[in-house]
Formats: sequence, C-alpha cells, structure tokens
Amino acid sequence: MLAVGVGTLNCFLNAMFPLWDRMWSIATRPLFLLSGVIFLYDNIPEPYRGWLWYNP
Repeated sequence: MLAVGVGTLNCFLNAMFPLWDRMWSIATRPLFLLSGVIFLYDNIPEPYRGWLWYNP
C-alpha cells in the first residue's frame, strides 16, 4: 500500500509540476546506490551485508 501511495503521489506531482521529475531523480539516486543493485553481494563489507537482506 505504501508503494501504491508513493507511486500515485509521484504520478500526480509529475503531472502538476514538470520540475518534479528532475527533483525525484535527484532525491532517489542515493537510494539506488545504497540498495546494492550496482555492487555484488560478496563485495560489500560484512557489517553492511546483513542489512541488504532487508532490501526488497
């Protein structure tokens, strides 16, 4: 439900404010890097490797 709410809000803000698309991409870029998508699981140090199990 949280994802549906954020997606709906994001869709509305994109339609009402064209600048929102640029702001959203800047705001979510660190989240993309921190989610471990770019790095292999084995290359991440041990204290942080356990946190990746909570990442959907």
